[in-house]
Amino acid sequence: MRTSSRPPGIGRALALALALALLPLACQSAAGDPTGAAPAEAAADEPHEPAAVRWIETEAARPLAVAEAPARVLIAPGSAAAIAPPFPARIDTIKVAPGQTVSAGSVVAEVTIPAVIAAAGDLRAATTRKAAYQQRHDQLEALRREGLARLAEIAEVEVQIAEAEASAAVAQATLRSAGLSPKDAQRLLRNGGRLPLRTPIAGVVTEILTGVGESHDPSAGPLLRVVGEGPLRIEGRFTRPPPVDARYLLDLAGGGPSIPVTPIAEAPAIDGRDAALPIWFSVAAPPPAEGEGAGEDTAGAKTPAPIPQLRAGAHGRIRVLLGDLDGVVSVPAEALVIHDGVAQVVAREGGARPVRVLVSDGHQALITAEGGPKLAPGVALAADAAQLLHPGEGD
Repeated sequence: MRTSSRPPGIGRALALALALALLPLACQSAAGDPTGAAPAEAAADEPHEPAAVRWIETEAARPLAVAEAPARVLIAPGSAAAIAPPFPARIDTIKVAPGQTVSAGSVVAEVTIPAVIAAAGDLRAATTRKAAYQQRHDQLEALRREGLARLAEIAEVEVQIAEAEASAAVAQATLRSAGLSPKDAQRLLRNGGRLPLRTPIAGVVTEILTGVGESHDPSAGPLLRVVGEGPLRIEGRFTRPPPVDARYLLDLAGGGPSIPVTPIAEAPAIDGRDAALPIWFSVAAPPPAEGEGAGEDTAGAKTPAPIPQLRAGAHGRIRVLLGDLDGVVSVPAEALVIHDGVAQVVAREGGARPVRVLVSDGHQALITAEGGPKLAPGVALAADAAQLLHPGEGD
């Protein structure tokens, strides 16, 4: 039997020395191993960044309408008049023409109103009867003092005086409804019964809806219309209340520059006819003119930019713009993605950020940060957020 010449403890000593020499290399390999369980779990929550990601920068928010509403320019109260006789009448003369300028109180037509003529005649008759009865009453009073008249005779005359006064009161009421005084009634009877119709406002005759010789009933509408000048109001009909700090621009249907308008009143309730919320506006003060052609006044200040002339009856749309743009930026719509039910963007620094979309037209969107620091122009975002948060879905 062959025996080893090496001492018994030498083999074990060499094995232990070799294990100690290899231990640092094994530890270094385990620490740098990218397949460890903890790093894999942390990486699972980070956006997957493909080899080629295109980045864009947020831009300062440009005015973008968050809502629109149909609008119309209303005639100012007191600046329009519809002129018509208060009773059925025959048209005798028309003294104006469409487009003619008239002053307040001008005679625009003459009509014959049988009811008014009858009332004028009744007033004259009642006045005459009352005077005669009053004279008879005075005579009977004188005779009564001498014992030559009975009280019954005086009472009968007093009843007749009261009846005459009642008839006169009815006639005067009819005349007042036609805008006539008792003196006007006397003139009406002297000039053949023709009643002048006068315009209550100054303005321009816009419509004549009748002709000479026609019979006109008040239920058929006015004989003619006169429209004057006055402060205009714009009515917008909104489907929901606009933001509190919004700005408003009126765009007329015929084109032209936008007109700044200011809200002056809001309806307290929804209009049940079209489920709209009426809001009324006035024309805002124009901003100073900019650029070529901007003038200056004697103090050197810029003159306001001209506002297109508004005309009653014009139609258009009111655009609602955000008033406070602090923290609001503009980004391409593709930079947004719905992730976990929340609109998000992916920033180069900071990763995915939840945002609130204020408005989007399909190409650009106005957004603001939903929690965290405000967004500002110049922040680098992924041009296609879905490419990072939903990799492979578009393949």
